[in-house]
Order: sequence, then C-alpha cells, then structure tokens
Amino acid sequence: MTLADYLRLNAESFSDRTAIETLDRDGEIRERVSFLDAWHLVRVMAAAVLDAPSGKHGPFVATMFGNNASAILSYPACWLANRGVVQINTRLADDEIKFILSDSDARVILCDTANAERARSLAQAGPLTVVNADTLPRDAEPAIAAGQAPQAGQAPQAGQIAVIVYSSGTTGFPKGSIVSHELLLLWFYRQAWAFGLSPDGVLLTAGPLFHFSYSLVSLIALTCGMRNRVLEAFVPQVALRELAQETTAAFLVPTMLESLIRLRDADGAAQAPAAKWILSAGAPVTTELLERCFDTFPNAKIAEAYGFGEAGFVTYEVKDRTNLRPHSVGWPLPGCDIALFAEDGTRCAPGEVGVIGSRSVLAFGGYLGRPQESAAALAGGGYALGGDIGTFDDDGRLCVLDRTKDLIVSGGENVYTAEVERVLLLHPLVDEAAVVGAPDPYWGEIVVGAIVCSQPVQADELREFCRSRLAGYKVPKRFELMASLPRNALGKVEKRVLRDRWSASG
Repeated sequence: MTLADYLRLNAESFSDRTAIETLDRDGEIRERVSFLDAWHLVRVMAAAVLDAPSGKHGPFVATMFGNNASAILSYPACWLANRGVVQINTRLADDEIKFILSDSDARVILCDTANAERARSLAQAGPLTVVNADTLPRDAEPAIAAGQAPQAGQAPQAGQIAVIVYSSGTTGFPKGSIVSHELLLLWFYRQAWAFGLSPDGVLLTAGPLFHFSYSLVSLIALTCGMRNRVLEAFVPQVALRELAQETTAAFLVPTMLESLIRLRDADGAAQAPAAKWILSAGAPVTTELLERCFDTFPNAKIAEAYGFGEAGFVTYEVKDRTNLRPHSVGWPLPGCDIALFAEDGTRCAPGEVGVIGSRSVLAFGGYLGRPQESAAALAGGGYALGGDIGTFDDDGRLCVLDRTKDLIVSGGENVYTAEVERVLLLHPLVDEAAVVGAPDPYWGEIVVGAIVCSQPVQADELREFCRSRLAGYKVPKRFELMASLPRNALGKVEKRVLRDRWSASG
C-alpha cells in the first residue's frame, strides 16, 4: 500500500470531514479541503503527471509548492501515478535547485501558481515539463490518456522509491537520500503510534512544507484522518492563537517555540491551553526553553524527536520537568537500533562518545546515484550514519553533542560546540549563540562565539562567565556580536556561513 490507499479509504469513510485548512497571515481560512475533495485533487494531479518520462534514475517528479493543500497532496498524487517525489526547497538559490534537478534527473516540475514562473525559468536548463496544479481542471473526472484512470491499491514494487530527501546543502553539494515506499510506511506507523496522532485531534503545520520533516507529520495526519490547519507563513501571533483556541498538536522547531514564548511574555498573553502535544526537532532544545514551554502550554505533552535524512526520526522523548537532561533527545523509537561508532568504524564501548548510527527493520536505501558515498554512510551491521556525535546517558537516553563537521579540535582537545552554546545561553543577556572553530596557526583551531544579545555585553564578561562553567580550552577566545544568526528554513544555524566568514577574515 501507499499513502494514496489510505487517503482513498478516508475519503470513503468520512468524505465531508475537513482534511486541510490553509490559513493566511491574519489567521483567516483561505482554503478548506474535505477528504473527498482531497482524493479528487490527488487524482487530478496524478493524471497530469501520469505520463512523466523516466530519467536516468527512474520516473521522478520535482515539486515546488508554498504552504497549501496541494503541497501535501502532491505526494499521494505522484505515488498514485507511480512516480517518486523530489521535493524542492523553494528558498534555495536557482543554481542549487538546478543541481538537484540535474542530480535527480526529474523530468517534470509539479508546482503551484506562486512558483510557476520560477519553475518555467528553471525548466529551461533541462528537458523539463512544468505542470501548474492550480490550473488543472477539477470540475470533472480526471482525463487520462488511453482512457486509463489511475487506481489505488496497486502495491509498489519492492524497493520502489517514494521520496528523494535532499540534504540542506550547508556542508557542500546536497545528496539525495532514498526513501522507499516500505521504509516510508514504517515511518508512518512508528511515528503515528509514538506521537499519538488521531482523528479527534487538530494539527497545526507552522513550518515550510518543502521540508520533508513538516510534510511527513502532515502526511501522517492525513493518513490517520486528522484535521490539519496549515499556516501560509509562520506568524507568531497567529500560531499562538491557534494553540490557545483551536489546534491540539504542533511540530515547532526551537526558534518558533522561542518566538511564541517571547510574544507571550511581551504581550502578557494567556497560556495556550488547547495544545495537547508539542513536538520539537531539527535543532537542540535547551532545558531553559523546555522549562518555559511547560508554563506556556500547561496541558500539553512537550516532546522532542531526533533523526536525520538517512533514517527519519529515530528517538523520542516526552519531557519530564523533574528529569530534564541537557542534550538529551530521548530513547530509541520502536524498531530503531541505535549505536555509537568510532572513527575506524568500530562500535564504541559503553560511556564513550561516537558517531550516531541507526538501523531498523528496513535498511537505508543509500544516496541517489552515489554508491561510494552510500557505502561510506553505513557502519558495520547496516547502521546508517547521520553525521552527529553523541553518547548515551545513564538511563539509556541518547544525548546529541555535536555535528561531526562542527567538532572543534583546539590544541589537540575536542570541543563540542553544543556544550559551549548551552553555557552561553545561560547568560542573562545572551538570546542566541552559535559556536564554531576558526583557523589558528598555533592552536590549529580556536573557539569563536557568535552571539545575539538583548543588551551590549563585554567579551571579557562572557569569557569569565564561561570559564566558571567550562574547562579553559572550551572557552571562546573570540566573540562577535551579531544582529541575527544565519539560519535555514528549519531554524538550524548555518555554521558554514560563520566558518567561511571567519576563515576569510583570518
């Protein structure tokens, strides 16, 4: 089965129930789609891409959408048409998108009107056809070549590709992680069960659907018959009002949580009692931020998940206010076997720090067209390596310490940037912090801190503050005050931008 089958069953079971509502920047409903409407739109889009030619890797459709119902429904539409999805981050530069289109060899771009002109411009770089989903006829049954309507219920072939998830590209050229239909369904079952999503809830989709993590949660909601209220853009006032009055569940990255809590503090807004489940992922959540979340969302389970493109979400933890641990991202999800590996590929002994690897019932499908890099991403026994460094807490929780590429080696000592950032954020005047290594002729690398402060603060004061809480070699030797940190659409700090900046300046 694919998700298209579940959507068809939902359309038959509760046709008039609302599946997706799109809210504008003022929180007004711009679009409302029932499950029956959703199934019809899926079939319309499926008919439009049914004859998409195959590229060198297979029949793929690239998608370019804003936050709307079609963005979510484009997945089951492509699967119904037996096509894999290559989701395009529309915030990327044209050259970055052209690379993904070339690398995947997708031959069709499925888009909405807001992205149609750009899609047509990008299509000039290769043999690409652009299909605007907004202009497809919806007032009749889909017209299919040779009179053959697409049908649900046709099982995909073993290993057939459902989605290609491209990395953000913050560490070089992006790689496309292969997600098969079998692996995707495993993720659906695992996460719908762990997250407790059900038809009686209402999901708030506050982040960009061009990121697969947001699309995945929205697709789970669609699968289990849950109503989904999608924000066209993240507006803190609207999101907080939704969680106070209407929506029961939300996936919010830490920067979103921070903005909601600051808004509540500044405006004296009431708590958000409607929220029953808040998930954070995509970037570390500090214990200080979690404490404030408990006060803002008094009726909600505050949870954190951890994962990476090669494996999906692999850990999960509903936070206990009496037992918060720095860097903890929870216990392995059902069916996930997590281990730590040394540089030589051997498993770490208990208590050691190593690269995080995960294996499951179904193996990581590798990177599209990159057999050597696919092999390098797997450790002994079939563990997919995501590039993060971690350790296990004494109660079995995984603690994520850093990205392997973010590890600083200064004077032969390892410095985990997340540890230094956690301490900097304890300072009352520091609102945001990012730590990276900068080249140094004597130390090899020195620790440099980029900070965003509510009021001016002296570097010596910050240095002394850190020295009282960290070993001397971990204390930043330089600080730079910034108006804001460079972030991608998921709220992750783009440390490559900071490293390049300081490497160039010496």
